[in-house]
Amino acid sequence: MDCLPHARRLLIGVVVPALLGSLLLACGTTRAKKGVPPKPVPYHEEVRQAARLSAEQPGHVVRYNPVKCNCPHFEVQLGARWIRLQLEGDKVVDSPAARLLGRAEKDFAAGNLQRYPVIGDLSTSLNRCGQGALFLTLSVAEGSAERAE
Repeated sequence: MDCLPHARRLLIGVVVPALLGSLLLACGTTRAKKGVPPKPVPYHEEVRQAARLSAEQPGHVVRYNPVKCNCPHFEVQLGARWIRLQLEGDKVVDSPAARLLGRAEKDFAAGNLQRYPVIGDLSTSLNRCGQGALFLTLSVAEGSAERAE
């Protein structure tokens, strides 16, 4: 009979606090891990991911937005952001890209800032221009510039 009160004291005084302490430590460790914010994705990776998603689509929206540096004068819409865009073949006479460039330059000179839906292959390779700005490359499909509104 004398053993029972000793066992209760041992249970209440040592075992229960040890178990509670273990639970609190385990819960505290889990909370600390969940509370750590994830590392932000670098800007160039966000652009690369958006370009990969957009490249799967045949159609793209571009706009003519000339700059004074050596960066391309077009931009492509990737989600909510606009990324500089080089049109492949824009210096080749009568190519789809050259026709789109000509139309965009005329619209711009007249004060009409347009968005042009184009069909073509968007490269997912990132390039840098000017002060290090990112840009992509688009191969404009034949007939695409004529359909641009």
